[in-house]
Amino acid sequence: MRVNDLSGRKTPGRRGSSRSRRRGAWPGPLAAFGLALAGLFGVLGPGPAASPAQAALLAPAVSMAEWPFPARPDPAGIASPSAPGESPVAGPRTTPEEASVRTLSPLAGRIIVLDPGHGGIDGGAVGLDGRAVEKTIVLEIAEALRDYLHQAGALVWLTREEDRMLDDESGRGTRKERDLRARMVMINAPGVEAALSLHLNSFPSSRTFGAETFYAGVRPENRCLAALLQESLREATGSPRGIKRGDDLYVLRTMEPPGALVELGYLSHPEEARRLVDPAYQRRLAAALYVGLWRYFARADRACSETP
Repeated sequence: MRVNDLSGRKTPGRRGSSRSRRRGAWPGPLAAFGLALAGLFGVLGPGPAASPAQAALLAPAVSMAEWPFPARPDPAGIASPSAPGESPVAGPRTTPEEASVRTLSPLAGRIIVLDPGHGGIDGGAVGLDGRAVEKTIVLEIAEALRDYLHQAGALVWLTREEDRMLDDESGRGTRKERDLRARMVMINAPGVEAALSLHLNSFPSSRTFGAETFYAGVRPENRCLAALLQESLREATGSPRGIKRGDDLYVLRTMEPPGALVELGYLSHPEEARRLVDPAYQRRLAAALYVGLWRYFARADRACSETP
C-alpha cells in the first residue's frame, strides 16, 4: 500500500500483471485444522475426548518452529453466503466428524470479510522490478485465509475475487473513491463480526521490512484484534514491527465491525519481496492471520478491553 492509498485522497494507480486463478478443490484436505490449534495455543482448554474417527481427522500439534502449517484445506462442504445480506447457501455434505469439529471451533458461524487491497488498474506497491505486485499477492493470501477459515466453519466474503477495481455506481468522486466506498458497503454489511483489509507496503529505504497491523482507536476490540494478529505474524515471520493507530486511514475510520488493516510486508525490501511471491510463504501469512482470528474469537466473551 502506498501511504495515501486508503486515506481517501487521490493517488495514481500502478499497473501490474496478475496470473490467472484456477478454482476448484485445493490439494490436501485439512479437516479439523482449527481444532488442532487448540492444543497448540491453549485457547479452548480441555475438551471432550475425540472419537477414533475424530482423532484421525486431527492434524498433529506442531511448534511455531514448524511453520508454515500444512497446505490449503479442501473447501468442499462449506456453506457461505454468495453476497452480503443473502442467506447462506448449503454446500456439499460433510462427514459427522467434520461437522463436530466445526461446532467446537470459536470461528464456527462467524461472518468475516476479507478485503484484498487494490485491483485492476490500481496495482498498489510493486517490487522486484515489477515482478511482485501488491494486488496479486494480497488476493492470493486472502484466498488461502478464506479456505482456512471456511474449514473452521466461518462464513467468509471477499470484497474482490478477481483482478478488478470495485465501483459503488454512484458516479460521485474519483475511481479510487468509488472503489473504496464499494468495499465499505460489504465490510459494513449487517452481521459482519470482523474485517481484515490486506495490503503490502513500500518505503524509500530498502532496509525496512516486516508485517505490521493498523487499527482505529474507536473501540477496544480493534486494538485487541490488531494485537492478536500481530502476535501471530511475529511468531510466524519474526517481524520486528508492532501495531499502530490508523485513524486517518479511510477504511479503518469508516469500518463498523471490529477490524484491522494488515501490511503483510515490504515489497521495497528485496528479500522480503522474494518471500512474498512464494506460495508457501503466502500460506504461512494466511495461517498466521487465521491463528490471530482464532485467538480473537476464542477470547471474545472475555475482557477484550485488556491489551493482550
